[in-house]
Amino acid sequence: MRLPQRAALLAVVLGGSPVGAWPAPAPEPVVAPAKRNVCKPCVMPSLPSPLPRRGAVLSYGAVNSQVSTWYAVDLDRGEATRMLARLDRSMGKHGVLERVTGRLSAAQSSALSQLTARIWASSNPLPTQMATDVVWDLWLLDGGDVRREFGPGRPAGMAQDLARTMQEVVGL
Repeated sequence: MRLPQRAALLAVVLGGSPVGAWPAPAPEPVVAPAKRNVCKPCVMPSLPSPLPRRGAVLSYGAVNSQVSTWYAVDLDRGEATRMLARLDRSMGKHGVLERVTGRLSAAQSSALSQLTARIWASSNPLPTQMATDVVWDLWLLDGGDVRREFGPGRPAGMAQDLARTMQEVVGL
């Protein structure tokens, strides 16, 4: 056997090809958590701004007040927004009194993505810290899927961690 033929044979045996490279392996599929407690149909918040396609919306309100605080995280755009809103009971809609938007750092974006994945995977309702005259609502959004959690008082556990991370970006 001549030397060029041996080199071609060795290249084939070692995984190469004398004609071209082997095709690259297919990329690993993205591991997404099983989504639990998806609400269908789901009552969505009535904010005067568009909801994120993928992210979370958290609201705090008081039973005897028309003013509420809203946090929205848009994971696709990499930003978080805090809104102070007043409910117009005659119209049934919220008007924004104040809006603050901030960019998510890579660490914040990663932390929020991991938290939302853990909440999606959780089969139990999220806990709450009891307090009087205060309520909270949380909507996780992923395309057409929505998970809604709510309760009296303040959110606890993973929802509290989510709230802290949102507040780091845009303040209280």
